[in-house]
Amino acid sequence: MNNNSLFYELLDEQARKLEDSIDQSIPYHRFSLSYRLKKKALLKAYLKTLDDSDKFERSYSKLRFNQRVRIALLAAITALLLTGASIYVTYVIGGMKAEMYADHSDVFSFDDENAPEFIEDNYRITYNLEGYEHIIVDNDEILYWEIYENDTDRISFSFSPKSTYKNARLNTEYSGIKKIEMNGKEMLYFVTSNDYHCLTWDNGDYIFEFYFTVSFEKAEEIIKSIKKE
Repeated sequence: MNNNSLFYELLDEQARKLEDSIDQSIPYHRFSLSYRLKKKALLKAYLKTLDDSDKFERSYSKLRFNQRVRIALLAAITALLLTGASIYVTYVIGGMKAEMYADHSDVFSFDDENAPEFIEDNYRITYNLEGYEHIIVDNDEILYWEIYENDTDRISFSFSPKSTYKNARLNTEYSGIKKIEMNGKEMLYFVTSNDYHCLTWDNGDYIFEFYFTVSFEKAEEIIKSIKKE
């Protein structure tokens, strides 16, 4: 292994340690103005070296290995701050990962090698929803989606194979996203801009989504009633 490969491996390791050190209970981190100004000056000084890259390469190569790692990490974090991007918080729920940014969250499924590629099972709500109009929106090999609604409330239940849930973007700008436990299952929870509550979870084979405007207690009972036929 050459020095460059070793350098980038160490850089990746330090980046992972940095991410792991972020308190997962804190969705955002605000840096002080003085900190941002100092890092802006540092980045500006670095950009000046681009006018004479050969000189920078000669100076950089003389630094000790751990100094090079620190400079690379500092430059990456500084660039992130100055471009206005947010350090994201990561949640892992079973075989599903959510990355929360300031204005949205990206959700990815993984660990789906043994999961069905298409819908092979029928999961249905068995809770008594008499008085609700029932609409089946989709019922095919990659999506089952049904809606229950009346004059005041709306419930949306759907599930898909994990293989189709590789890159979902959730509009979590107004509430953020967090991990909760319900009925013994870990779930992702957020509230949409129009006040729909949403729960998403992985049962090992499929990704489930449940949107609702009913009370949280009633939603918990309805979710508990979801059974495989």
